[in-house]
Amino acid sequence: MKQGKVVICNLIMMAISVAAIVTLWVGSFMTINLKLNIDGEKMSSIAGSGEGTGEGSGEGTGSAEDFLKDINIQLPVKLEMKSADLIKSIFENPEPLIKDAINGVTGSAVDAILAQTDVIMTKFVTVAVDEVVKQAEEQVKAELIEQLGEENVTEEQIKEKLETDYGVSENDVETLKNEASDALKALLNGEEDTVADCLEKSETLENLIKVYAEEELKKENGGAEVTQAQIDAKAAEIKSETISECEEAIDNLKVDGELSKETVVVGALSQAGIKDENGNEVTFESIDDVKAYITDYVYSAVPEDAAGYAGTGMKVLGIFILVVIAAWAYFLVKLIVKTIFSKYNKTVGMFFPKFFGWMPHVFFVGLPMLLFNNLDKIAELVESKAGMEGLAETVATLTSFAEVDIASLTWVSALCSVLLLVIWIPYYQWRRRLKRAAKHK
Repeated sequence: MKQGKVVICNLIMMAISVAAIVTLWVGSFMTINLKLNIDGEKMSSIAGSGEGTGEGSGEGTGSAEDFLKDINIQLPVKLEMKSADLIKSIFENPEPLIKDAINGVTGSAVDAILAQTDVIMTKFVTVAVDEVVKQAEEQVKAELIEQLGEENVTEEQIKEKLETDYGVSENDVETLKNEASDALKALLNGEEDTVADCLEKSETLENLIKVYAEEELKKENGGAEVTQAQIDAKAAEIKSETISECEEAIDNLKVDGELSKETVVVGALSQAGIKDENGNEVTFESIDDVKAYITDYVYSAVPEDAAGYAGTGMKVLGIFILVVIAAWAYFLVKLIVKTIFSKYNKTVGMFFPKFFGWMPHVFFVGLPMLLFNNLDKIAELVESKAGMEGLAETVATLTSFAEVDIASLTWVSALCSVLLLVIWIPYYQWRRRLKRAAKHK
């Protein structure tokens, strides 16, 4: 039998082996992309589930729930493990590599938050406007109770009086929220600061303030009657104070006079009163400082045993990858040697790459994704056991908050193993024939 076909197959298999070795060595062993779905309704219900645990436990919770309810964003978080780093951990201290992995996660999380900063900040505007509306509605409710002589005042009655007597409709409130949010969003994206102008020109804000300005004025004057001019002046004063507080809040988020998405995060954390292990207040000058601080904080919070287990796990994975690479390398060397130096039989066995080549992708990508995608079904199967009641519902809630996707370049090695199986079908027959022929030479 002429060995031309065998040589061609050998050359193809050499290329396959090189592709598998290179991608296993320098590629991503596993990249976990976690997409956190910050669903406002679910988050606010969780925040409210702790109410009623003690006297006054509900204080302040409502506003937090209102704020959470308006936030619906997605935060992508990425954890990447490179094969080269795992192999390096076999021979070196894995702690720096663990810290690098944490740094990658925190960095991607901070970057994701930065991308959504304008969305999150505009929710503060919404909550602030809602607070003004709430005060106005409470005053209108008090007026209705006094006029009607009954406590059961409906929300519709309050809204109707607010629109009829004070000229503030639900559409007006939504317009104010949208205009103020758009102005703040534009400011955070490097455009002109028009937030104060937006609030200054808003008749809706002025009318809302006038609703409770009279009551504020009466409190200051000991309940004495006040004129409309006094009410207007008081409303103007409250509005001016509101705008000044808004401007001050924006100034506090500036760094070196600059305002952007990054300075919002840096400024907010700088004012949060965060202290280090020595009790000194931590200040941040850039977003890189924020990432470094969070990385150090997370790393310091990892128990020593857990860090040790993680290091051992990295070494085991590194050895596993090295074994798979060695299987392909051994196959490649055999192909080169047999193709060049063998005279009668240039075929080679392909047991090792066929056996090991597919394992990284199947074990660390295929099986985990199969597990994540069927968590609800697995939970339903086991929740009938004692102590597992409600597991399916819990799992469904958790999975609704996060989407998991695992990617890896190990698919190249797996595909190469499949290609070897395809080649093996005719190649095995040629190998048997040539081995028999070689014995008779």
